This record gives sequence, structure tokens and C-alpha cells, in this order.
Amino acid sequence: FLGELDAAISPWIVDLYRQFPRLVQGRHYWSMSWVPTSLRDNMREDVNDDIQLMSMGKRLLAGATQCVPQDVALARTSDDSLFATLAYLVSDPSLSMLSIWSPTFGLGMLRAIAQWREELAEVLNTGRWGNRMLGGAVDSCPWSPQAAALLREWDGRLNADFLMALWPKLALVSAWDTAASTPWAKELHALLPQAAFQGKGLWATEGVVTIPYAGRYPLAYRSHVYEFQDPTDGRIFAPWQLEAGQQVMPLMSTGSGLLRYRLNDLVEVDDFVGGIPSLRFLGRAGTTDLVGEKMTAAAV
Repeated sequence: FLGELDAAISPWIVDLYRQFPRLVQGRHYWSMSWVPTSLRDNMREDVNDDIQLMSMGKRLLAGATQCVPQDVALARTSDDSLFATLAYLVSDPSLSMLSIWSPTFGLGMLRAIAQWREELAEVLNTGRWGNRMLGGAVDSCPWSPQAAALLREWDGRLNADFLMALWPKLALVSAWDTAASTPWAKELHALLPQAAFQGKGLWATEGVVTIPYAGRYPLAYRSHVYEFQDPTDGRIFAPWQLEAGQQVMPLMSTGSGLLRYRLNDLVEVDDFVGGIPSLRFLGRAGTTDLVGEKMTAAAV
């Protein structure tokens, strides 16, 4: 199964660096879906670590580029996880990539920087957590008097000028930009104009469906066995039977043992890349995921 995921990760990452060569000049942030505070006592250390999906070589490479240590996910509360993440992000002027899932999560992070700017400035000025991280697993603390001074001079209103001064080397923001995420992706990009913007492919815990590649979202055809179901009449289509404009739901058979597993995600065939269907994510089909990142108006 990890090999199947790697068959999607590798071409995506190679294309990513070809399109955005400035990524090599700084450090990266890859977000996770944090476990709610009420479930943290029973959480394994690696349960929410996306890097565990990669091969050992890629784990070492990805870990070396991260500006936020993985142990922030093990903080006592989800608020402390967010605070620690923001402290590391604000302290790093070399940040070159911000990879999140929902753009609303990114906007929420920026608003939290404004809300906690005084407390963040104190932590960054002293290099100590203060009343944060008590009883948590986060040992190190970032230290940056320069970032602290920026925060203290800021009036707390989100604007592109402040964020450009904070992260002058930001080259890329990666987030969902289709379906219900479209207006929020535009708002996030407007606040970070120094960076290019790339939409996310369609990933799930159970496997990968599409990756961003050459400006489209082609099916990750080297990963799993895929079929597609028409949501209106239940007909099943092979990938080579799909036609432009068709709306379908993916079925996956994977190396982890899933057989014809249906994702409740609706996609539309919007183009073809070298004969491979490109699938645009339209939204969840009447359901949501664990932490609400794929919440839609229809589901509400």
C-alpha cells in the first residue's frame, strides 16, 4: 500500500519542484488534521503523522525540510498544537511552502496569529513557552526577537504587506481550491500574493485518487485499481470509459486489502492528460469527514 502511495507522491513532488524551483530555498509546512483534545489521551505518537505514508528515504528528506516539528501534534490540547505551530511558522522567515488541506484552515491560522500576537511575541522573544505546553510533549521552543518585534509593531489586521514581511520567501501555497473551497482559496491567495497557489489532488485515508500535475488533476493510475460509479443510476465505468463532463464517484481496490471501496466524493471529468482522465473534486456526496474539512452546504 505504501508503494502504491509512493507511485503518486513521487511524480507529484517532482512536478512540484519543476514548476516552483524556489521551494528549494526554504523550509516547508505540511499540515495535519489534528486529533480533538478529548481523544488525545489514547493517541499513538504516529497516528496522525502524514510523513509515515512515505518511504524511509522520503521521510528523512521531508523531515529535514520541515519548519514545524512533528511533536506539536502531541501537545496537551488542540489549541496548544495550533499555538506551537504558529510560533514555529512565525519564527521562520525562510518558509517557502505552506501546504494545508482546507483554505479555511489556513485563514483560521492567520487569524489566530492576530489573536495571539502578544503571547506569540513573548514566547519568541524569550524562547520559553510560558503557560503553554504544560504537561505536553513539545520540548524545544523557537526563539526569534526579529519575529517578536514584527508582531508587536503589527496592529493585528490581516494584510498582504505584513504577511510578506513575515514570510518573504514563501513560494507556494497548496490547498483545496475547487467546489465549496473556491472563494476561501481566493481569499487566502490574496493575503499571500508573494506565493503561487496550487490546488490539492484528491486523497483519502484509504488511498489516492488524483494528484496535481501539469496544471490538471490526473488519475493516479499507477497507484490502485480504479472504477467509477454513476451516482444517479449506479452504472460502473472503467477509467478508459470516462467522458468529459461526466460526474462519478471513485471506487478503489488497494494493496491494503480494500476491494471496490467507494469514496463518498463526487468528481467531474474536466480534461485528459496524455489519455489519463483529469478529475475535478466537486465535494462530498452528502457526508463529511472526521474533522469537518470536507463539509459542504448540501450536507449542512
